[in-house]
Formats: sequence, structure tokens, C-alpha cells
Amino acid sequence: TGVSPIVCDISDEKLQLVKTIAPPGTHTVDISDTSKALATIIQLTSGGPDCVIDFVGSDETCNFGITLLLAKLHRGDPGKYVGVGLYGGKFNDLFLSKLVFRRISVEGVFVGSLENLKELVELVEQQIHVPLPIVEKELSLCNLNEAMEELKKGKIMGRAVF
Repeated sequence: TGVSPIVCDISDEKLQLVKTIAPPGTHTVDISDTSKALATIIQLTSGGPDCVIDFVGSDETCNFGITLLLAKLHRGDPGKYVGVGLYGGKFNDLFLSKLVFRRISVEGVFVGSLENLKELVELVEQQIHVPLPIVEKELSLCNLNEAMEELKKGKIMGRAVF
């Protein structure tokens, strides 16, 4: 619908990587300073995002996502938080009444639908994709804790696959 993606992270190195692989028009926002990031995103979206997709799932990212949706200037517009990342985060002080009155839905996504897969295959066939960096390190379930610690410290660029 003509909306440019906004990619958020606390790592300048990762945000720089996004700038090299993301489609034109993609915005990057450092969320180390949450107040400044909130103001920037509200400005970029003319009042606040309609949807937040959280690929990390930590306490910090899920709470920032909900804060973005609650801060929408057009309070009658619905919002959606989509949790994809499985880092084990939890929402702090989130009351059901806030979700109901602000028309915010929370959805967890573990796998995509068949329709999503078809759309992805179509994009790949059109060559509208940029490969994500892959960690060139053998990971196994035996060193899962080590990998999770590296993720927590922000040392892994791209995705880690076991």
C-alpha cells in the first residue's frame, strides 16, 4: 500500500547491514533511545504504525512494539502486534483493557500459510530478493546455549540456523 518498511535495532552495525540489503525506501531506526525512536517512528508513519512485526521476541522488543501501537495518534485505528521471534520475552504491565479499547490485536506466528509460501516463491521467481547473511559457523543443539548467548549479545548478523 505504498508504506516503506521501518527496521529497528540497537546495533548500528546491523542497521548499516540493513541499508545494504533492504529495498529502496526502507528506514532504519536505532531504538537504543526508546523515546527518540518512538518519536521518529511516529513521524515516519504520520501518527504511528498499524502493525509491528517482532522478529526477536525479547522483553525489550515486544514491549517497544506494544508501546508503538499504544502511542498511535489516531487512536481509533486498530493496530496489530505480530510476534515471530522466540527469544522468550514477556509484556510488562499490559492490561487487556488497553488492547480492547485501543483495538490492538496480538498474534503469534510460528510458520507461514500456504498462501505466504506461494507469495514467497513468486517473489523469488521474480528475483525480488536479497540474500540474508548466513553465519558461517556450524551450530548444533549441543552449543545452543552458546549461540543464544551470542544472539543476546548481538554478535550474530542475519540468522542462525541449527
